[in-house]
Amino acid sequence: MSDASRRRDGVDGAGSGGDQSADARVGTAEDVLATFELLPAATVCLRGPDHVVVAANAAYRAAMGKEEMIGLPISEAVPELAGQMAFEMVDRVWRTGRPEVQREWRIEVYDPVGAPSEIFVDFTGTPYAGASGEREGIIFEAHVVTERVRRREAEAREAQARRELVAAREVVTSLQLAMLPAGLPALPAVDLAAGYIVAEVDAAAGGDWFDAVPLGEGRVAVVVGDVVGHGVEASAVMGGLRAVLAAALMSTGDLTDALRQLDRYALTVPGAHAATVCVAVIDPGSTRVSYCTAGHPPPLLVSRRGATFAPGSGAAPLATGGHLPVAQLDLEPGSALVLYSDGLVERPEHHPAEAATDLAHVAGTAFRGETPGSAHARLAQRLCTMPLELLLRETGHVDDVTILAAHRLERSVPDVDVVLPATPAAIQDARLETAVLIGSNDLSHSSAMAFHHAVSELVANAVEHAYADRADRSHPGEVRLRACLTDDGTLRAVVSDHGRWRVREPEHRGLGLSLVEQLAHRLTIEHGDTGRRGTTVTVEVPARRDVHLSTAAGPPPPHLPGSGELSLSVHDGERGGSARATRVVVAGPVDLLGAERLRSALLGAAAGPYDIVLDLAEVTLLTSRAVQVIAELSATPVTGPRIWVNAPAGSPAAHVLDLVHLPVQRLPTP
Repeated sequence: MSDASRRRDGVDGAGSGGDQSADARVGTAEDVLATFELLPAATVCLRGPDHVVVAANAAYRAAMGKEEMIGLPISEAVPELAGQMAFEMVDRVWRTGRPEVQREWRIEVYDPVGAPSEIFVDFTGTPYAGASGEREGIIFEAHVVTERVRRREAEAREAQARRELVAAREVVTSLQLAMLPAGLPALPAVDLAAGYIVAEVDAAAGGDWFDAVPLGEGRVAVVVGDVVGHGVEASAVMGGLRAVLAAALMSTGDLTDALRQLDRYALTVPGAHAATVCVAVIDPGSTRVSYCTAGHPPPLLVSRRGATFAPGSGAAPLATGGHLPVAQLDLEPGSALVLYSDGLVERPEHHPAEAATDLAHVAGTAFRGETPGSAHARLAQRLCTMPLELLLRETGHVDDVTILAAHRLERSVPDVDVVLPATPAAIQDARLETAVLIGSNDLSHSSAMAFHHAVSELVANAVEHAYADRADRSHPGEVRLRACLTDDGTLRAVVSDHGRWRVREPEHRGLGLSLVEQLAHRLTIEHGDTGRRGTTVTVEVPARRDVHLSTAAGPPPPHLPGSGELSLSVHDGERGGSARATRVVVAGPVDLLGAERLRSALLGAAAGPYDIVLDLAEVTLLTSRAVQVIAELSATPVTGPRIWVNAPAGSPAAHVLDLVHLPVQRLPTP
């Protein structure tokens, strides 16, 4: 208090003989002390090397939980600061004479009843000098920022929790998608499509599933099921149910027997209790469809007459001991059957009956193609994408949603059966013929690429070799191509000629046939013995359609493999990084004739002074002859320009180069 008195006396003395208005502006010592006491920053003044507390405002006393500390060294006033590096910092400021700033320093303090707590402070320690100019003490000004730190920590914990939930969701979703079919079979008489979206609740995926199982002779079983629960466990149970049902359907071909096998299996799996499933077997040779709704919502029948729900078959959920009766319905050509999970009719803020009415209305609209931009999409695809887009857009969904549509076609795409002259032009003609078959069936890119490539290789092989020994070049011979989509969902092509089969040693077998063997599911070659002419090569590739696992209609389909015209351009001396290179850009199909054009372009580029970048990013078909050209020119000569190949991952060119393990220098994929 004596220091305060001296400060007060000094202020009063300075104002006693002066202007009263100046005194009013300066204020009294009491005013200064009151203002100090009300400062929001916790402030303490220490004097001397022992750091005696000479002033501490209310904010500081409250932060420390102490009222009596004036006249005490700071180490005695707040002894709980020992071991928290606070006293060491005070000594450092006194010793160096330099201010020190700290941010969000954690300090453990005690409240008036002795309960410990922690606070976080931003503070500045500043040395001050006395009247003599010598260092007299230190002023510490602190702002308690505990709330700010707590808020940031809470936000960090919340963000970490979100990241963990997203990671868990991604794991479950990836597992779920890995157990669902990557595509659906393409069949000549029944068009199939499906859609699947994950529940909006974090880590909720895992219960829904769908499948389509060809049963031979055009028959197909379509399935949508739902496992109780979510997460990894539900995904594992779902995968087992799907595999058992598919195997049972393929082995027996009978829906009732397959359901009994599935129910017996479900009884052995705890997580399969009360799982539901809807299965329908469609036979294009009959209008009757057999179906079972084992605790599952009934299928929706969509036709020109509208959309109506089939009655339930009366079957109980799996593993509950109930019966599994099978019902019948009529599916006329041109009509469609829609199977779905309950997530589509149990939407937030919608009664299931109302949601079911909405589904029927949207399905009828999709059947008629009344939504702008949808008329040209396949009916089965419209019946899947439009309900997902229109019904879930406003309400969202709390459960997985799965939908599968089966459209019974009124007519199938006609088979291909053409006879072509055995000239290089036949390769492109064969591609054009099979393009209709592939495009009309809306096949997946991988199926289309494999089939197109296989047909091109087989026709090219016949053109090059079948009639090579014919003396009369004015009659090049003929190549016959027959192609079709089989009842079990297989693309089959048969290429035959009347020429001579040239027997080769296995190690000299043509690259083209080796490529076809890797691209195809099955390859058979039939030819006569010595002295007989004629070769027939049959190739089969699984015909699949992509499944769009989202609410969108999916990305635009890629260019049909082998479609378009060959485009080839050479750009001399383009700068790439620190070096120059001649870029040979190729786009479109590189078949037998295209390979010779490629050879000429590369030879011309090799005459220049620069290395060559062969850009195959836009190539839609890379035949074995083109691969041979690249291999030959890449290997010669050692001192000449090098050829670098740009074939981005996932491109048709990259796929072929990876299959044949061509030892060329590939540009790294960005």
